[in-house]
Amino acid sequence: MKRNIKVVEINGFRGMFVIAFAIVCAVAGFIVFPAWLLMTGWNWFAVYVYQMPHMNLLHGFMLYAVFVLLYFATGSHKTSLNISSANLNKSHLAAMMKDIDDEK
Repeated sequence: MKRNIKVVEINGFRGMFVIAFAIVCAVAGFIVFPAWLLMTGWNWFAVYVYQMPHMNLLHGFMLYAVFVLLYFATGSHKTSLNISSANLNKSHLAAMMKDIDDEK
């Protein structure tokens, strides 16, 4: 059975427009919208507290960057890097390889 499937065809101006549109949507969804939410939340909260400054979108970007950096600095993400030396002898390594082959 022959299938003629085209996922994305980048051809000329139309293809470049599609790629640019996808990049703009990704930036808007993952950077601008959370910054706008933080700015709006801060400005809503600032009304109830005496002498709190109002924020614009640039300050929302900076607050979002602080939250993202704190997220990575506290280790809340599940990615970690462990560097250690492994003391494996040949018999232990052969047993591990046999176990891996048995699982397949």
